[in-house]
Amino acid sequence: MFVDGIGPFSGESQGAFQGLDLSELVYIGAVPDFGEIHPSAGFSNGFKGCVSRLKYNKTEFELFKMAVERVGVDSCNTCKSSKHNNCINNGLCQDAATRIGYTCICPPGFSGDRCSVLGEPCYPGACGDGSCQDVDGAMKCLCPIGTAGKRCEQKIKILQPAFKHGSYLAYPTPKTMRKFKVSLRLNPRDVRDGIILYSGQSDDGLGDFISLAIREKHMEFRFDTGSGLVVLRSKVTLVPHEWVVVTIIKDFKEGKLSVGGEPLIVGSTPGEKLQVLNLRTPLYLGGYNIYHVTPSLSVEVTEGFHGCISTIDVLGSELDLINSAVDSANIMDCSDLESSPVCAPKPCQNYGICYPTDTSERGYNCSCLTGYSGDHCEKENNMCMKGDVCKNGGMCKVTPDSYECLCSLGYAPPNCAKRVSIGSEVHFLGEGYVELKKELIEERRNEETIAFDFVTDDKNALLLWNGQPSYKNGIGREFIAVAVVNGYLEYSYDLGDGVVTIKFSKKPVNDGIKHSVNVTRINKFGSLEVDSVIVGKGESPGSQDVINTRGNIYLGGTPNMDLMTGGRYVHPMSGLMMNIHIQNKHISNIGSSASSGLHVMPWIRNQQRK
Repeated sequence: MFVDGIGPFSGESQGAFQGLDLSELVYIGAVPDFGEIHPSAGFSNGFKGCVSRLKYNKTEFELFKMAVERVGVDSCNTCKSSKHNNCINNGLCQDAATRIGYTCICPPGFSGDRCSVLGEPCYPGACGDGSCQDVDGAMKCLCPIGTAGKRCEQKIKILQPAFKHGSYLAYPTPKTMRKFKVSLRLNPRDVRDGIILYSGQSDDGLGDFISLAIREKHMEFRFDTGSGLVVLRSKVTLVPHEWVVVTIIKDFKEGKLSVGGEPLIVGSTPGEKLQVLNLRTPLYLGGYNIYHVTPSLSVEVTEGFHGCISTIDVLGSELDLINSAVDSANIMDCSDLESSPVCAPKPCQNYGICYPTDTSERGYNCSCLTGYSGDHCEKENNMCMKGDVCKNGGMCKVTPDSYECLCSLGYAPPNCAKRVSIGSEVHFLGEGYVELKKELIEERRNEETIAFDFVTDDKNALLLWNGQPSYKNGIGREFIAVAVVNGYLEYSYDLGDGVVTIKFSKKPVNDGIKHSVNVTRINKFGSLEVDSVIVGKGESPGSQDVINTRGNIYLGGTPNMDLMTGGRYVHPMSGLMMNIHIQNKHISNIGSSASSGLHVMPWIRNQQRK
């Protein structure tokens, strides 16, 4: 057993039996009757707290959706506790089935797990053939071998791979074996701590592993087959810019290490059993994929290698470093690593990236993050970074000349300092939404009735959305939606068997005139009523007649349109909404019924709409 990566804590069953005969349900949090479980279990009370994630082998369970029975269980509001709300830069905290129990929905201009990334988030094609990652400081491209540049736009030739911190090559997982031998020739550019070789039993660093790393200027070979950690440390002190041959061997219980021809250093695993090395991740060279893999804590090194590797021999066969790789990121050629001393002083500020070039008198150029400019990225263009410009949780949006505040529900532009009260009529200013509590509508139901009036000039606008939680990608998931598409009104829903879309195509509704809409679904059958006239009906394919939407109800847009709607709708609403009824209940006070909102105002009659 491992707890927060610490362990293993182990025990051994008495007797000869090795299997488990289990036929009952798996219970989380408690059991129906503690009197019926074996006294040796040692429990008489259930768990009080939150469980955000359950994973068995490679299967991740959706706790609510996959449960066959629930007793005394409710949603856990992690975001209510400021202790757990780590969203910064006015990011919106949403409860989520993640390792930390929440996710952050970021304002325009920020991205990343905690909204700490300044600049545009990743989008399809941002990195060409590479993969895109949102990391603290910038959108980062992981370029496959043979490409380079900020967006992987450059084609380069690799003769001898060179690694810098963050680079890696990956090869097929070594077969489970009692014997394992690797020899490689490498040239470190510096002798800071860095992982040279790694493979593990799991992506999260738990279980068996094998590693070769530079640590405190010496080479260390470590492995653990489940019976205890083995550490072999070379006596040779590594020297920068010098080639050296390193050999590691695991032979049954024994491990062996040789660096630069020194005599073999030998160590063995504790215990009597012959343990097989059980590896499942790729064999990483020069580093590892930091976005998908966490090395075992027992390695005691987290950075990658900085230098060149010319050859690697696995079990007596030389590996083709370039063509055998199954994954890679930001590999340079060794000659390029040698020929860029102009960037060594790190002249680019504010996380800018230095590139050698012949077109500049300096011999290099700086590629700056969004919001910075200048020869060395020293000029800050982002007005939103100059202090607390938007008050009371408002989101700051950069404009060409200045900035704009998108205020939280109950506060007014220009700087979100003034309180306002929203009743039964709401004015959407664009790029905003109102989030209503999901308790207004059952998450699992076979019918719904929703009605409201609206006024808009928008050619495309999402008016209402009820789907899955905000951290879920909406592709292929159950939902209901009302939207203006190319000027015409449509009502869509998906019960799990396919999308039904009912359109009102007689005349456009983006004419700046008030229209009423009423959508009704009973089992598989839905209908759309516009201005008191039923204009269309539809029927869901398949056998499902119950919808299961576990997210809140959104009016006028959502916090993350593209993600939540699965790319179906990307335009929030500008205009008015009033006379809102959900399941025949009138929402007479939107301000008190809403759990959150952004960039909306009360509607004052006779005022000019923007």
